Amino acid sequence: MARGRAHDEELRAQVMAALLAGEAVNVIARRYNLDKSIVSRIKSSISSEKLQQVATANEIAIDELIAKTLQAHLMLQLRIAEVASEPEYLRGQTATDLAKLLEVSQNHTIRLLEAASDAQEEEEEE
Repeated sequence: MARGRAHDEELRAQVMAALLAGEAVNVIARRYNLDKSIVSRIKSSISSEKLQQVATANEIAIDELIAKTLQAHLMLQLRIAEVASEPEYLRGQTATDLAKLLEVSQNHTIRLLEAASDAQEEEEEE
């Protein structure tokens, strides 16, 4: 883009959308081949309240993503535990493989219990 030339409204809207999505100035500048100062000026035209709303929304989205991922992981662990507890499966495994499976399972259980305990303590502090 030529220096000093007004940027078209479509590009400005794309930059604003990226800023409101929480993207970093340098990432946006690189993507649209703009100087960082141009992106920063566009960012300064957005109210701080609006930027804070976006930041808060992104935090909520991350929290939701973590919760969904944890839920999927727990469901997977449950299915693995169900299969691993079937007598046919157990009989087909070596003692070494069963010991490894037990160790991994116990580690996951301990980590989950620790995480649940930490989360409960945080809730009680609030």
